[in-house]
Amino acid sequence: MVVQRFKTCPRCSNGCMITYLEEAGRIITIKGAACPKGEGFIYETVAPPDSLIDAVVYVKNGIVSTATVRTSKPVPGPMVDEFEKAMKKLELEAPLEFGKVAVENFMNSGIDIISRTTVKKYIQ
Repeated sequence: MVVQRFKTCPRCSNGCMITYLEEAGRIITIKGAACPKGEGFIYETVAPPDSLIDAVVYVKNGIVSTATVRTSKPVPGPMVDEFEKAMKKLELEAPLEFGKVAVENFMNSGIDIISRTTVKKYIQ
């Protein structure tokens, strides 16, 4: 659903009243910005940018108990918070190899989780 919203830009002395159309966290149009700072303000505050996400996760049966992971491609802005929360709860099984897929299709998003750490399996 497309929603029309309004914000007053604080970036310069103009104090422009900016009107923008938003759909599912994505900006469709921006009107009323007298300078480029206004458009930047809307993009930064309304639609968070797509981001690669890094996280430290727990590793079961490894010689160390944590590993660093990263998403295989940028996560769409509206999903970033949800991804970060889910990745914090993630537990992986050793062994892990740097640069290899640790979790395929995380949260049914089409985005894989890649290990940024090599962790060998603990052998008693």
